[in-house]
Amino acid sequence: MTEKSSTASDGAPANARTHDLSINNNFSNRIFTRAALKTVAKVNKSDGFCSAISHKLIIKTGPWVDLTEAATMKFDPENTSIPAPKVHCSFVHKGRM
Repeated sequence: MTEKSSTASDGAPANARTHDLSINNNFSNRIFTRAALKTVAKVNKSDGFCSAISHKLIIKTGPWVDLTEAATMKFDPENTSIPAPKVHCSFVHKGRM
């Protein structure tokens, strides 16, 4: 059985080559998201990688979450009739999404 490489053929780490797929990656969104994850999400029960911060907003984080998932969720409703949840922002912080 072979292991999946965590680097691209050019030697860049997996999260570095998808960094350009960030959505609304600005200082205020990063601060709000990280603060919500450390406060409100700790009170609410977490189901795996998804942490609810309200009835309508969740934060998905973890080592197996990738920016391509957020980019796909943004691309699909814009270019097809497939409904998808709205992505408010996506970014990588300390190697995690």
